[in-house]
Amino acid sequence: MIGAALVVAAVVGFLSATWEQLDTTGRGMVLLAAAVGTTAAAVQLENGRRATSSTLTSLVWLVGTALMGGGVLLLASGGLDTPSRLSALLGGLAATAHGAVALRRAPDAALRQLGVVGGLLLAAGPFGTAATERLTDATALDVVRPVAGLVDPTLTSDRYLITGPAHLAIGLAWLVYGLRLRGAAARLAEIGGTLLLGHAALQLLVLDEPLGAFVALLVVLAHLVHGLVTDRAGRVVGGAVLVLATGGRVLWALFSGEVAVTVAALVVGLGLLTWAVRARQAAPDNEPATTPDNEPATTPDNEPATTPAGSTDRT
Repeated sequence: MIGAALVVAAVVGFLSATWEQLDTTGRGMVLLAAAVGTTAAAVQLENGRRATSSTLTSLVWLVGTALMGGGVLLLASGGLDTPSRLSALLGGLAATAHGAVALRRAPDAALRQLGVVGGLLLAAGPFGTAATERLTDATALDVVRPVAGLVDPTLTSDRYLITGPAHLAIGLAWLVYGLRLRGAAARLAEIGGTLLLGHAALQLLVLDEPLGAFVALLVVLAHLVHGLVTDRAGRVVGGAVLVLATGGRVLWALFSGEVAVTVAALVVGLGLLTWAVRARQAAPDNEPATTPDNEPATTPDNEPATTPAGSTDRT
């Protein structure tokens, strides 16, 4: 253990001394080499004869996933001279693939979910719509603007046109994946998916097109209804909060004369009413048949009459 710690310290010290002297391509290659070494160490921990903490093994896998994504991103940015958004996409896909391999080896490991989700978030790219935007271009305003849109319906931006729908899809996929899990892994998927879903909904709220706010409301309503049907308190609470957050902007869009939102709300409302009417009409067919009180109970012809226990036939 002491020897391994000294080796790690030597490697970290070497990198800290030479990192600034390396170009982008060199840094990417160093991270990729570290990712390969970390992955090999994780596999060795899993296949070793001695019992190793599953948390430690998952943490090593997670570090390897982060190194893989960062290495491919830097290599694509420097060596391939690609636009920043494409570099993030390549790095995110590499991290997602690495995290998926780790998760496949232990589907119930909670920490390994973070590798896949982190890779997908990296693949979604930075805020904005231009191909040349970088992850480092994000400002504090980009983070605060969706929250500020809750109290100011007039605040809009198109910088979430890509990340909003992408984060929404990732959050929904995370929640669906969590349905097949139990224990800590299921709780992590439920909490993380709900938070990501809420973050995506806030981004959709401030899009220039108010139809995004309506889509966000529909998604969080479905989240709330699913929590009620499956009796999951966490989803009910999260869905209720998100409905309150997204509903206000949709109401503002309705009463400000936004045609797209008004038509969408009308179509969805009519669909819900039609479904409710059909469900009501089909309800009597599912009710069990009842026997009137004054009608004697009948015994099937092929069933012999029974005699109460303890009684004798005196004929």
